[in-house]
Amino acid sequence: MKLIRSISGIRGIIGNNFNDTIAAEYAKAFSSIQKQGPILIGRDTRNQGTEISTKIKGELTSLGRTILDCDIAPTPAIQFLAKELNTSGAIMITASHNPMEWNGLKFIDSDGCFINKDKINLLLNNIDTNSLPKQSDNKGKAISHVDSLSIFIDALLGLDFVDVENIKKQHFKVVVDTVNGANYYLLPHLLRMLNCEVIELYCNSSGIFDRNPEPTPENLTLLSEYVIKHGADLGLASDPDGDRLSIIDNKGIAIGEENTLVLCADTYYKETKSKSPLVTNLSSSMCLDFIASKHNVPIYRSAIGEANVIELMKYKKSSFGGEGNGGVILKDIHLGRDSLVGAIMILDMLCKRKKNLNQIMDDIPKYYMIKEKIELSSIDISLFYDYLSSIYPDAKSNTIDGLKLEWHDKWLHIRKSNTEPVVRVIAESLNSGTTREMIEDTIKKLKEYSIEG
Repeated sequence: MKLIRSISGIRGIIGNNFNDTIAAEYAKAFSSIQKQGPILIGRDTRNQGTEISTKIKGELTSLGRTILDCDIAPTPAIQFLAKELNTSGAIMITASHNPMEWNGLKFIDSDGCFINKDKINLLLNNIDTNSLPKQSDNKGKAISHVDSLSIFIDALLGLDFVDVENIKKQHFKVVVDTVNGANYYLLPHLLRMLNCEVIELYCNSSGIFDRNPEPTPENLTLLSEYVIKHGADLGLASDPDGDRLSIIDNKGIAIGEENTLVLCADTYYKETKSKSPLVTNLSSSMCLDFIASKHNVPIYRSAIGEANVIELMKYKKSSFGGEGNGGVILKDIHLGRDSLVGAIMILDMLCKRKKNLNQIMDDIPKYYMIKEKIELSSIDISLFYDYLSSIYPDAKSNTIDGLKLEWHDKWLHIRKSNTEPVVRVIAESLNSGTTREMIEDTIKKLKEYSIEG
């Protein structure tokens, strides 16, 4: 299998197509496209993270770079600090939600945003043509910056529209599941600073993922049981690098990672009265259209991928956005998905609405989304898009990213993944049966087309 290279960075399987030497070569390519200045390094807890970090630091200091090392830290903290510490950029060592035998790199620009398509293409070209920088006569040095994570926490506690003192008075009981990933310390720490009683589940730095690393409802059954067992106000779950947040309500019900962004969008526009556009991606819930209409703000949708959402946020001058996989983006902190931003916004919402989470969800329209993925090799996916479009001439077609077919009360999106060797099929409607039918019919057609092709 080839190394996965996309707008989301690079990902591979340790011992198969990825190791510390390969990582260091890509780090050098990143250095070659960035301005002068220090480079920030962070990592999640997974396999070979220490070896990869050590190798990268060695190679970059040989180029004369100063390295600011945050060691284990969630991606959002690294993004925030990349800008806050006036770096030339940052590298996050992670494979995000992929299984623990994977690892990879995310590349962050000096403004704290992931590098854009033009820069990633330049980086990949430098790798492919072996146009890498040579060792410098002046060796750089690596400096520990673990203590800088407190700057990130202070920024969260200083959000203008969040009533921190009110949150502290509530003494919320929260169960936290970080899948033993990068959030293992920082998310519980933030909650304790907000006077929450924290019950930890999978909150160590072992890098052993005791559940499927994607924080989707089907993977959070033990978290749901813990919420009920301990009589908690809610449960919070993140993925291994801490940029996505999923929520369990006070009755132990997983509300779905799509609703993390829905709730945060609703509370953001309610509290700030902002008329800034809401920006999300093509696969995020149409419940966000309801939220945008409710607060009389425009909504825009980009191709899948955080970098694409951020580029559109910049273009539309948006201060709030995100992806429906639990990724909340708040410009006030940084332009990147952030589970810790989501957590503090949800607690603030619970305080101000004086309702429990289950009651708040009763006020949110119910949509039914299903996400599936399928491994296919022998298919020209672009031809399948044309075929599928011809079957549904009554649907509005969007080809920004794969193919999205839209009707007034439902939609279907099919696309090749940026982060896994799969085709993703996602559908949503007002009826669970309708959604399931769309998914099953599309996968059947996809398999038939693959065989015929």
